[in-house]
Amino acid sequence: MFAANNLIKKYGEKAVVRAVANQKSVFSLKNKRLIPEIIKQTKLIKEEESKPSQELEVKKEAKTRKKSYGKKSGLNKLRGLDNGKEESQE
Repeated sequence: MFAANNLIKKYGEKAVVRAVANQKSVFSLKNKRLIPEIIKQTKLIKEEESKPSQELEVKKEAKTRKKSYGKKSGLNKLRGLDNGKEESQE
């Protein structure tokens, strides 16, 4: 618990979590191989934060696609014509 708190104070919780997730054979936060990975993840996080984030436009009144239940779609009509079946008038 003390090792975790010290690492979080020094490097930040996001970097510690990412480093532990990347190192599959690490079972202790006192492992010497974990510190370089935490430093690497800290640098990556700083680079990600410095890049501008992409903003998406969200439509408030989005329309859903119409479903055709039981009706022939345009592609099905073309497939039928291609296979030699004549289209019946509806």
